Amino acid sequence: MVAKLIIIILLNIAGLAWLILSLFKLQHDPVEALAVTWRAIIAGGSGNPKETADLPNGAAILKKTWWLMVGAILWGWLTQPDIAYSCLGALLIIGHLGWYLIAQTSVPLNQDRIIELNSQWGVAYVAVRPNSGWTAKTLSELDLRKKNLLVLAIERQRQTIPFPKGLEVLLPGDRLVIFGDLNYYRGLGN
Repeated sequence: MVAKLIIIILLNIAGLAWLILSLFKLQHDPVEALAVTWRAIIAGGSGNPKETADLPNGAAILKKTWWLMVGAILWGWLTQPDIAYSCLGALLIIGHLGWYLIAQTSVPLNQDRIIELNSQWGVAYVAVRPNSGWTAKTLSELDLRKKNLLVLAIERQRQTIPFPKGLEVLLPGDRLVIFGDLNYYRGLGN
């Protein structure tokens, strides 16, 4: 029974590694990829449609098998007081606590963060996703000023471009600081 459980654990860990690698390839930082997988598998999702769209098709299956694995370990731990189950249970608890702490302390960089000044105006910090309509377009092509939005800065590969000009081309992974009308901002797909 323990050998079968170890195989299930290894398959689940391989699936988890695949999910984290898939998210990392989509411009997520490694810590952020861990946080996204925590929210997808353990917490039931973040409610952010952009984050949900980044998850590969197998993520739903991985969530179900992950919880089956946890249930099997806990059931074995309770019904068969064996040292192997005690070690697996302790590793499971320690692993999940570490994973939880990483997920809670990381700031999801590709998730929109909004500071509302009032009900209409605010500052948004947002990342340009690879498959968005903003990729490979200049700020003047996006014409954000007509929508009462002003790009204050672009962070690109750990360098900041303050007050970018209209000819600045947006690249996947760029992080923008935008000030303006939040009603218009929420209607945009970046």
